[in-house]
Amino acid sequence: MPQPPRAEAIATATGISWSAWCDLLDRASGPSLPHDRLAVLAADHIATQAGSSAAASNHEWWAQGVAIAYEQQIGRRVPGQTSRGDFQVGVSKTFAGNLDAALDAWLELIGARTSIGGVRMEGEARVSSTEKWRYWRVDLADGTRVSVDIGRKTDQKSTVGINHTRLDSTELVEEWRGVWKGILADLS
Repeated sequence: MPQPPRAEAIATATGISWSAWCDLLDRASGPSLPHDRLAVLAADHIATQAGSSAAASNHEWWAQGVAIAYEQQIGRRVPGQTSRGDFQVGVSKTFAGNLDAALDAWLELIGARTSIGGVRMEGEARVSSTEKWRYWRVDLADGTRVSVDIGRKTDQKSTVGINHTRLDSTELVEEWRGVWKGILADLS
């Protein structure tokens, strides 16, 4: 079976080969364990074995990646599928401007739209912020959810990331990826 898409990145970041990860999780009865237990096992292993690897300082995030990739490896899920069985897609773009400028540009771009990709927005979009982040969220009439997360990259650059969740299929993932890339292409 081919390796999951993130296997090489996981091996590089953790300093632990993908085959070693699979052996470790297989020995711990991985195929019968739920996602959260796989992630705990991976986090514990990274914390004790990864030393000064790139993953050591953010071991819980990398542990989630290990658990997801392992579930893909054993056929429990396919790329883009969540542990709940639905699908999600994410796209992002670097924006030349600070957090507030990026949020303002997003709000101007999205404007008074009542639908996205032909699907009606349900209710009002919600905007919130923290010191480090700006958020825009909306529910769509098809039961999916959209979150735009704007984070600081440098003093004058931000990352605008769109995460669209609760999709029903990999086909919808690719369809929405195109919609979101098209919208982000117009963000300036």
